[in-house]
Amino acid sequence: MVQMQVNLGEHEDRVLTIVKGKYGLKNKAEAVNFVIGRRSIWSLKQTRISKET
Repeated sequence: MVQMQVNLGEHEDRVLTIVKGKYGLKNKAEAVNFVIGRRSIWSLKQTRISKET
């Protein structure tokens, strides 16, 4: 596992707090991983769609 320290702006902090609460995550680190994972899946789907057209 890789660890890092991240400086977030107020808006980004609020977004992570909302994601954390909405999906019942334990902490903001889980929220960051959740968002990155969801974004990765979305990007892969978009890549597949663009290759098909």
